[in-house]
Amino acid sequence: MDLQGKELKSFYNTEKFNISFLKNGTYIIRILDSENKVHYQKLIKQ
Repeated sequence: MDLQGKELKSFYNTEKFNISFLKNGTYIIRILDSENKVHYQKLIKQ
C-alpha cells in the first residue's frame, strides 16, 4: 500500500514478488504469515 493506505497489488503464497511497476517512493508492505498474524514492513524503492 502507499502512504495514503491505497492497496496497489496483492501477492499470495510467495517469498518473492516483482515491484518494477512501482514508482520510486516509500510503501508499506502488509504480510500475513502462516499463523494468520499481520506484519507491516516499510519498503523504500529508489
